[in-house]
Amino acid sequence: MTLLDPGVRHEAVAATQETPAPSRWRRRAAIALVVAVGAWALLPTAVRLQPTVDVALAGDAGLLVEGYGAGGAYFLHYRHGETVTMTVPVHNESPLPLTVTGVDLVEPPYPLIEPATGALDAVTIAPFGTVQVPLTFVYANCRYYHERGTNTFDRAIVTGEVLGRDVVEQVHFAVPVVVHSQIILQCPDRTLVRGDDRRL
Repeated sequence: MTLLDPGVRHEAVAATQETPAPSRWRRRAAIALVVAVGAWALLPTAVRLQPTVDVALAGDAGLLVEGYGAGGAYFLHYRHGETVTMTVPVHNESPLPLTVTGVDLVEPPYPLIEPATGALDAVTIAPFGTVQVPLTFVYANCRYYHERGTNTFDRAIVTGEVLGRDVVEQVHFAVPVVVHSQIILQCPDRTLVRGDDRRL
């Protein structure tokens, strides 16, 4: 039998066209790895929170003013040194479990309320589940405002993790929460010095 034999030529051509099995497996493994890494990197984009939520407050915390702004506003009763608790619902609208590690109000430069509690204990929300996050604040800093000064809180930043990836989302309040600075008699820290209505 020689190389001129048709059977030998066919076997030689077939041998040159076949890819060794180990090479095929390496290529498939590399593709699978790229897909897995890409999916892991895109995990944060798969998380969706309900974009607008209703903040819950105690009945005596303030007053809802329906004619203020487009959808009304909730004005808190400023009681210097006392605390107020807002409960912010976080709705997970994605098919992945989300571990919430923080919920923080988006604050103006000199807020009239300050956080009264430490860091939030991490809580995991099941897919399409909801968790109520209470945030407690103390009324403070009124000395830095005149009696017409106000703060408006209309959204919160939610931070968390999904399968080891960091997630940062914003939720907006259906009704903004407004804190109105009080007159001197209701703010023991106030002075009659004009410069005291702004923080140095």
